[in-house]
Amino acid sequence: RAGPSFGAQAGRTTSGSLPLSQLLFSDPALANIGMQQDLHESREHELESLRLDIALQAATTYLNLLRARSLVRIQRSNLEVTRSNLELAEIRRTIGAANPAEVYRWESQIATDRKALVEAMQSQRAAEIALNRLLHVDLERRFVIAEVELDDPDLITGQERFEGYTETPARARVLRDFIVQEGLTVAPELRQLDAAIRAQERAVRVARRAYWAPTVGLRASLDEVFSRGGAGSSGGGFSIGGLMIHEVDDTSRSIGGSASLPLFAGGSRSAELAQAEELLTELNLRFDALAERIASRIRIGMEIARGSFQGIGLARQASEAAFKSLDLVSDAYARGAVSILDLLDAQNAALGAEQLSANAIYDFFVDLMEVQRAANRFDFFLTPTERDLWYERLESYFDRAAARPIGETEMETEQ
Repeated sequence: RAGPSFGAQAGRTTSGSLPLSQLLFSDPALANIGMQQDLHESREHELESLRLDIALQAATTYLNLLRARSLVRIQRSNLEVTRSNLELAEIRRTIGAANPAEVYRWESQIATDRKALVEAMQSQRAAEIALNRLLHVDLERRFVIAEVELDDPDLITGQERFEGYTETPARARVLRDFIVQEGLTVAPELRQLDAAIRAQERAVRVARRAYWAPTVGLRASLDEVFSRGGAGSSGGGFSIGGLMIHEVDDTSRSIGGSASLPLFAGGSRSAELAQAEELLTELNLRFDALAERIASRIRIGMEIARGSFQGIGLARQASEAAFKSLDLVSDAYARGAVSILDLLDAQNAALGAEQLSANAIYDFFVDLMEVQRAANRFDFFLTPTERDLWYERLESYFDRAAARPIGETEMETEQ
């Protein structure tokens, strides 16, 4: 082919090409940028939700460790009481006021109490290992445990200015409304779903514009022939009928634009639009359902925490009364006025009441952590400035609530 081409096509050609292709306008591509940004924001909120879950798990595990340590202390104290009763029984047997069976009964009780103490210590060690796992440290690590008190200033319960917001049922209801409002505002689960909704809204708009929005592009090319050789490589061109045909230039350029819009897509565009709209509807319904679930979780958690807080005082009263009864029964047993069974019953009642009192405190703290997780804010994460701002919003909310008319339900609650 090269020989008879009159120089138009060389036998050997070395050439290079520099193409350029640029998409000028594509509605799906432009929308996808915003959608990916929204989805990235959604993943960031998902990470924040995971952090809150880990904080709740760590706080609960730490409280369970404190609970286990308290139960160890209670079991150790109970063992000492049993040993004292054994000594008392031996004295009674020495003076002939008791038979050997009482001594054996107390020896059996000591073995039982020691077993309970060993089990409590094992539970404490298991709680330490569980906490070490969450902290990602050596599982055998031992550390000093700081006790948590109700008047801890880092907790909402330890701040005096908080007490006035729960003094009446009506004010407690306004407080619940405020915490629900705050929780819904910062809930990472809702913000995650909101970002997904924004991304889907973009998808719906793209599907609607697909009927008329074309895809516009630009193409350009620069071609260069670097060398020619062999047959047909002679330059200068050739003559046909007296007309001189010159050789093609070694450099060629081209540029062009394109716009495409499918006239018929077999119904796929309408199907994609319907699917995108249905998915958007689903996301909106999920958002409303999730908001209701979060609000319900906050309100239920606050009621449970309120009940467990009231239970602390009652459990303490029960423990104090049980130990007073134990002192009276112990004195009566020393005088021979009551039997060993009466003393065992009083001691077991005191042990159970003290365990109940200790559990009541940690039950409340666990319930409080559940409320704070539901409300998406933990007291121990707040700086003093953030805590002051929170109280300012709380006071402002109560002022607005006082300006609103009280409904019948609120009046009945107040009464």
